[in-house]
Amino acid sequence: MSKLKELRELATDLGLEGINELNEQELDEEIQFAKTVEKERQDFEMLLYEQSKLEGRPVRKGKKDYVENAESGLLVAFRIGNKITTGKIKQNLQNYYIIETIKGSKLKVNKENILWVKTGQRWPNHIYNALKGKEVLLNG
Repeated sequence: MSKLKELRELATDLGLEGINELNEQELDEEIQFAKTVEKERQDFEMLLYEQSKLEGRPVRKGKKDYVENAESGLLVAFRIGNKITTGKIKQNLQNYYIIETIKGSKLKVNKENILWVKTGQRWPNHIYNALKGKEVLLNG
């Protein structure tokens, strides 16, 4: 596999868009930038978590906690390319889930592409609308 193809695959896994027009060096820079931003976000979340513990405040679970700790059998909404769909987690790997769709397809989905873990009876409105094909702004 060529280096450019590997970089495009990694960029897709990171959720980067508009990568087909980039050359190898530009793509590598975008990937490094995305990794840096994600690391800074994780560091900030950890800082907030530690501060909450020190101050004795209850620590709220965030979407990332649910995504990282989702168990087999839970329903998730996820992004595949430009499409948003749902499926049931079959297997939890380090950075991926094996998810089975309602049609029986098994997909390897990067945890970064999980939009929501369904723990209750209903999808949140923004996820429901996205699944129905309505235009919504989704960050994640």
